[in-house]
Amino acid sequence: MGGEMEMRAQEDIDMGEDIISPIPPLAFSLHDSFLSTHCSACFRPLTDNNNNNNNNNNTLLLLRSSPSPSPPLLPANFTNLSSSSSSYVLYCSPQCSATDSDLHVSSGEYHLLHLFQSEPTNWTDDTSDLRTSLRLLLCFERLGLLSRHQNHHYQPNRIPSRIAGLISNRDRVEGGDPHSDDMFAKIRQGARLMSLARRTRDHPPSTPTSTARVQEHEHEHELEEFVLCQVLMNAVEVQVKEGRSLGVAVYGPGFSWINHSCSPNACYRFLPAGSEMQACGESGSRIVPSGDEALLKTWVCDESKFSLGWCGYGPRIVARSIKPIKKGEEVFVTYTDLLQPKAMRHVELWLRYRFICNCRRCSASPNAYVDCILQDNVHINHGATNSISENGFCSDEAYEDLSDFVDEAISEYLSVGDPESLCDKLERMLIENLQSGHLQPKGLPNLKLHPLHYLSLNANISLVSAYKVRAGHLLTLHSEMGNHQLEAFDMSRTSAAYCLLLAGVTQHLFLSETSLIATAANIWIDAGESLLSLSRSSSWSLINEQSLPHSDLQSSLHSRCSRFSPRVWPFLVHGHPFLRHFIDPVDFEWLGMPRTSTLGDYRPRIGATDVRLDYGDERSCGACTCEGECTDGERSDIFHFGAHCLLYGGYLSSICYGYHGSLTRYARNVLCGENVTW
Repeated sequence: MGGEMEMRAQEDIDMGEDIISPIPPLAFSLHDSFLSTHCSACFRPLTDNNNNNNNNNNTLLLLRSSPSPSPPLLPANFTNLSSSSSSYVLYCSPQCSATDSDLHVSSGEYHLLHLFQSEPTNWTDDTSDLRTSLRLLLCFERLGLLSRHQNHHYQPNRIPSRIAGLISNRDRVEGGDPHSDDMFAKIRQGARLMSLARRTRDHPPSTPTSTARVQEHEHEHELEEFVLCQVLMNAVEVQVKEGRSLGVAVYGPGFSWINHSCSPNACYRFLPAGSEMQACGESGSRIVPSGDEALLKTWVCDESKFSLGWCGYGPRIVARSIKPIKKGEEVFVTYTDLLQPKAMRHVELWLRYRFICNCRRCSASPNAYVDCILQDNVHINHGATNSISENGFCSDEAYEDLSDFVDEAISEYLSVGDPESLCDKLERMLIENLQSGHLQPKGLPNLKLHPLHYLSLNANISLVSAYKVRAGHLLTLHSEMGNHQLEAFDMSRTSAAYCLLLAGVTQHLFLSETSLIATAANIWIDAGESLLSLSRSSSWSLINEQSLPHSDLQSSLHSRCSRFSPRVWPFLVHGHPFLRHFIDPVDFEWLGMPRTSTLGDYRPRIGATDVRLDYGDERSCGACTCEGECTDGERSDIFHFGAHCLLYGGYLSSICYGYHGSLTRYARNVLCGENVTW
């Protein structure tokens, strides 16, 4: 995606190298759901929830526990609001409280949280964007980036549509289509709440609700609207592991001027306080801004104001190359989920950021292979592309119906919390639309859904979670009963199978679109963790006599995953009505899919010295404490396969996030059998 500003490499950069030094944020906030469990200054958990057990001496743990959470430090004369509101945010230590309390109060964040508790509002979304906007607005004020006119209303600086070099796009959001109208109405509502909180900060009311009666001027909230739009356009989700966002953060132009591509050559990671300090050597940033000369002259010279992120703490961000980048080449990251098909990516990017992506992947004609598979459902065989109708796939209207069905089932699961119902609905849908032809469809007689289609991926992701939850519920409620333990084991077995299928699908797509490397790393690590957890289950003693398939494992650990899957897969899917139709979850040639390009041979090295890379004559299975040859052949196979998945996922993670990155370190800890939390 082009734009007014961009970042380009000032030297040749190899794959897997940091390209900017760690940058602290200009503003950041936890999501509402983490305000009571995580520190609002450093994003660490407030307690370890006893997850570490006897591993208190483990130096590889990412997190530390706090004896007791600390509330914010309020001014001595700060008695106008309810004293109970001091617990709206918490800190892991008195030091974090002392560091962040001034921002919490002076920005109006404290007053906003009190407002939500004391007054009825129509705001139903998470408040993290509003709280981050209040903090960012205070940053601008204290840095002198705003000026007052005679009417005492703040006005943006002379740079059109930008403050601190950060684009707002408020003019593009306002009007134009029904989605824009809805979005801008939400922005106006949020800006009004921000303004109300700031007025309460500046003019403490005699009663908590009296602020609602203050007369408002027509353009009174324009600055708040502008800054809220800046947060919506520039903020990134602070993730410690893909799929789990703790909050949002806004960074200066050194990161925010990196544009989007659906085939990016860089990714980014976050460094919580006290974690690894991996800077980019002595040279600092290896990329330089390019674009609008007025912006360059005005803001590049002021970049030193943002070098410490203004507040100097919070989750730091580091960009890293995932492909070789030549000198002068533009650097891109992604703003969206790359496993979505092109049409969905374009809708999401337009609604959120107001641009249409014209990157290499989006402008490919015909469509890139990965997008054909994810959405078009075109059957590709040995380079030949046949029409959808010739292969009997779903029509566009049928896909819309199926998409609505999947979305409704997942939404119901998230609101009601019935994993068994979700499994039943999604698996019936998958079976009825199985493309293999082994089953006679029921209910939807002429529909066929390719197993690599994005709807199948969405369903499989939800099924991994649902089966894992069902297993956990059974073990919690019936920990001493053998039958329920065996049922829980079967649930874990199915969850691991779906996770492995996801890993195989992602790998197939990754080999044709290498920018999917970060997604592949996360999913392979999840698959390895599921398999290792299954191999370490105490329920194996209950299934020694079960008539499940078994094959001897002859390969060594450094063989590719495609060598392991035919030996482990039959055990994982035994008796399952849907998964048993998949011959191999890693190699899809049986499904008529062509071989994609390969990445070459490699020997994964992520520091797991206690897991052998070449078993040779090794007899110990690694999954239990047996001496000599293990009689649980399936258990040994699953452990070996899981270890290899973790090694491979960790290898990919080391490219994306570095050897000391939290995800790479997580993979090492799982291999070592450590109990870790994020």
